[in-house]
Amino acid sequence: MALIKSAELFGLLEDFGPLLIEDRFQGSTPALETAARRIVSEAIHLMLEELQPNLWEQCLERCVDYGHTFSPTIEMEALPELLHGEAVAVDMALTTVMGRIRGDVTEHQAQHVLALMDRLRLPLWTDVLARPGILDGALADTVRHRDGQQRLPLPVGIGHHRFVNDVTPEELNAALGELDAARRRTGQDIGPVAGLVGAGEAA
Repeated sequence: MALIKSAELFGLLEDFGPLLIEDRFQGSTPALETAARRIVSEAIHLMLEELQPNLWEQCLERCVDYGHTFSPTIEMEALPELLHGEAVAVDMALTTVMGRIRGDVTEHQAQHVLALMDRLRLPLWTDVLARPGILDGALADTVRHRDGQQRLPLPVGIGHHRFVNDVTPEELNAALGELDAARRRTGQDIGPVAGLVGAGEAA
């Protein structure tokens, strides 16, 4: 929700996210309790803000589908190594890079996002991504569930989004190459990183 709806929430995650993970969101100090409540309540509020007007999914362009274009296939293929939220995080890392390739996300913003995800112990990569055609198949499956169109939400900067329907295999391959290089720079070159159940959803 932070990446596509709220730069303010992103800032809170930057300031307090790693500390809250260490604290297991228990609020052991007044500052951490306040931050935990703000982050969780804001994420819930933003999610409900999107879902409430579209309960029957009459509009299939849903920004809450962010992180859920490639992740269903990634999650199934990576079992049992990846939890659901971790697969969503990998999807978000990939689409952040796609946004950078398209010029909707600056290089600085993309590095900022990926660095925060790494600090939050979220994986940027799984070796499943190295399998030929895995993303093409994942996108084709998503298109079947979105009434024949990609309707792919991509980030615009940090805190905004837009939908695209023109993603190509060549673009996916380019994004994979950039993501692979980025995760190696963070040191995530030894496979998936164990995180928190559902942790990718708030980010």
